[in-house]
Amino acid sequence: MGSWLAGTLRRLALALPLSRASKMRMATLAFKIAGPLFRGDPAYDRYIASKRLPSLNLDSNLRQGSPEALIAQAINEGFDLRTKEKPRVRVFIPSFGQFHHTLACLRSIDKHRAKVVFEVLVVDDASNETAMAMLGLLPGVGFRANTFNLGFLQSCNDAVQGCDTEFIYLLNNDTEVCQGWLDALVELMDRHEDCGVVGSKLISSDGRLQEAGGILWQDASAWNWGRGDEASRYLYNFVRETDYVSGASMLIRTKLWEQLKGFDTRYAPAYCEDSDFAFRARSHGSRVYYQPFSCVVHHEGLSHGTDLNQGGKSYQIVNQKRFLERWRPVLEKDHFPNGQHVYLARGRTQSKNHILFLDHYVPQPDRDAGSRTVSEFIKAIQAIGSHVTFWPHNGWYDPDYTPLLQSLGVEVVYGDDAARGLEIWLDQNAAYLNAVVLSRPDVFEAFEPVLRRFSVQPIIYYGHDIHFARMQMQKELQPDSHMTSSIERMRQREMDIWRRADIVLYPSNEEANLVIQQLKSSGSTDSFDVHKAKAPNKAMAIQPYVFEQNKAPPALERRKILIFVAGFAHPPNEDAADWLVHKIMPKVWSVFPSLTLALVGSNPTDKVKCLAKSSVQVTGYVTDRELAELYNQALVALVPLRFGAGVKNKVIEALAQGVPLVTTPIGMQGLEQADDVAKVAEHPEEFAKSVVDLLSHPKSWYEQQKKGFDYANRFSAQAMQAAWQRLLR
Repeated sequence: MGSWLAGTLRRLALALPLSRASKMRMATLAFKIAGPLFRGDPAYDRYIASKRLPSLNLDSNLRQGSPEALIAQAINEGFDLRTKEKPRVRVFIPSFGQFHHTLACLRSIDKHRAKVVFEVLVVDDASNETAMAMLGLLPGVGFRANTFNLGFLQSCNDAVQGCDTEFIYLLNNDTEVCQGWLDALVELMDRHEDCGVVGSKLISSDGRLQEAGGILWQDASAWNWGRGDEASRYLYNFVRETDYVSGASMLIRTKLWEQLKGFDTRYAPAYCEDSDFAFRARSHGSRVYYQPFSCVVHHEGLSHGTDLNQGGKSYQIVNQKRFLERWRPVLEKDHFPNGQHVYLARGRTQSKNHILFLDHYVPQPDRDAGSRTVSEFIKAIQAIGSHVTFWPHNGWYDPDYTPLLQSLGVEVVYGDDAARGLEIWLDQNAAYLNAVVLSRPDVFEAFEPVLRRFSVQPIIYYGHDIHFARMQMQKELQPDSHMTSSIERMRQREMDIWRRADIVLYPSNEEANLVIQQLKSSGSTDSFDVHKAKAPNKAMAIQPYVFEQNKAPPALERRKILIFVAGFAHPPNEDAADWLVHKIMPKVWSVFPSLTLALVGSNPTDKVKCLAKSSVQVTGYVTDRELAELYNQALVALVPLRFGAGVKNKVIEALAQGVPLVTTPIGMQGLEQADDVAKVAEHPEEFAKSVVDLLSHPKSWYEQQKKGFDYANRFSAQAMQAAWQRLLR
């Protein structure tokens, strides 16, 4: 019912003469009002995912009953934090009494067990609350009580002395952790060697955002970024640097803690010690990060109250003045006046380029070659020191792929913010942009006009391939009188895009030169230099892929299949699969009858599925790990394309995986100085003979493997980064 209703409403919505933004707002409103009716529809599922928060599961029931009964209950229910392995992390939970809240914190840790090995120590700061010592009865929980009240800061410093784990994790006792709380923090530390401190997304008890990292202004006043807002918004859900993170949930490299001698005692008993530690960490060459995939519920105010005029909270004002006195030169040099340039301040990106990247949806790099290119472009742009905001044309949060970009530090706009439209976003942020990259014709046509209204430049167009040229080749193989007008319409569309773009990019010089020729022949430009960047109407080639080479490809005798990897919803790949099975493989099977052919890749059409038989395996989508294993089993990689355009991902990928390749001239399009890296054949008989020759002559097989390996070396991350560096300089 849901899918039928959703499909019907979608067709009606498409027919309405409204803007895309208006239609997206209508869809969002429909999902809010009548969500269950849409259950099962992919669009509704993505909407739900974009709204989803980690389950808070607050253990309020534990706050009732005697301490003895609650400890016994926890043990009977299987509470056990013991480990036989050496821990990488020691979790310190400083407290001043509050047995019930501390137990709730511990129960949440047990409920959401981390994969990384850790140990827990509760440190009670001489509260004289006798029940606190009972926490030490819980399996795997260490407990110590200070003889005298030291205050939060000194209690932490004292407890951490002599810590022999790789990381120190400070966790307030008035918190409850969510799934992934510790693993996400450690994963970020492992990925970023420069990271010395990383903090969690803090959520209030009511589910609203409490803090997504902190901003410090020139006057030493601070913002808990995002406080009170919806925690699922795109603004708060990507990894980034931050001025400071709260000591309520803070992972620190033990070596850094020791170098800095812990928190500075000038801030005793509490407040501003976490901000000061972050500034000192940066002065020692470390960075401070915010990790949104670590979520912690913080029952704020239970430790020191909320009144700034009394109790421990009164030290907040005093210590802010001390912080300002110490760090005034840094604040004046590197920070903004209060509330100004928040776009830059939230992620400390004032010295970076800011690039807006638009494509039809969040890239799915293990499903299609275009997505892989976009994904690698984004990584390269980031690697040269730029901040990337990604805007998917469909506006949806993809629960499988959006987090992959966010974890890399890419800001992905989705949900209600995307529905409000690019114009509103540009009104707030266009002044910070250094360039915009638009991928594919539909995306360019949809967004280029509004970008021009805000004078954003340069506008860079990446075309993936020249569509009309590919369509022309298809028509030559599959004659269709109706295609003539479609080809001309596409040619005119692409010509219009090339005229309007500031820079035009394609995977090969062959395509870039075709752009130049087309524009010259139309009289669009008198001087069109492919070698000069950032001038109007320029076309150039850019490396489309990055590949990590297979470090240990199996020997020939351990391989047993032939492989063709492709996204089969793309017409050239569907045609190639059919041609391969019906025209080429019978000739190969006549010599090697037991060989299996694997057609590997996402979205096989009905026509491709019908090719399956005992000697032909149609796998459908496979993970990267599964694909790597299939390549390890492959005797020869086949790319039998009869039409298409652009540099082919599957060609370079096979070479990088150490699999000798047989392909067609179309498969080798755009590859320069590649005459001997693969066997190239245009006709079925010649193609089959090339496969048989490789299988029959091991020496030739190994020679071909080495040539392919050597050629794939040029498709490195460093080469792509250098290309984008030149382009965005």
